[in-house]
Amino acid sequence: MKKTVALILSLIILLSAASCGKEEYFPSYEPYEQSVVAARKFKEEFTQYSGEGTNKRSKLVYPDNFAGLYIGEDHVLYILYTHDKESLMNNVSEKEAVFKQVDYGYNYLENVRAFATYYGMAYSATSCYIDEKENKVAVHIAEENRDALIERLYQTLDGFDENTLSFRPPMIAVAT
Repeated sequence: MKKTVALILSLIILLSAASCGKEEYFPSYEPYEQSVVAARKFKEEFTQYSGEGTNKRSKLVYPDNFAGLYIGEDHVLYILYTHDKESLMNNVSEKEAVFKQVDYGYNYLENVRAFATYYGMAYSATSCYIDEKENKVAVHIAEENRDALIERLYQTLDGFDENTLSFRPPMIAVAT
């Protein structure tokens, strides 16, 4: 009897799953794929290397008005800029991406990130990276060391703006 009931329940579940629309269980990734293609087109157009050739050790240089890009949770490509949006629209249209104006250019953020990483080691920073969604440099560092790092960056970087930094708790290594 128990086997018969289990078999009937299994059949009901299978039939109800088969009758449901597949989109309900398997959402379309087409918008995400379109955003990836648009991001590649954009990067091919605007990414340049400083120095000779495309040596992997060469520094990437972006247009001064470019501030980053990311694909949001909504699968839409966001292209960030500081000014002159039109100059960034050579091969990506507003149908393919959302253009969003922000405060800091990517080249500036990369410079701040590089110095924050270098000097952050002396103050036990565990990670530094550009958070493109926030348009800031994320620094994982203990609260008691933050002011010392900020002071060092003011001493080192001309025109440094501490509002470019987003402080987060230190990352903790976990042994596996």
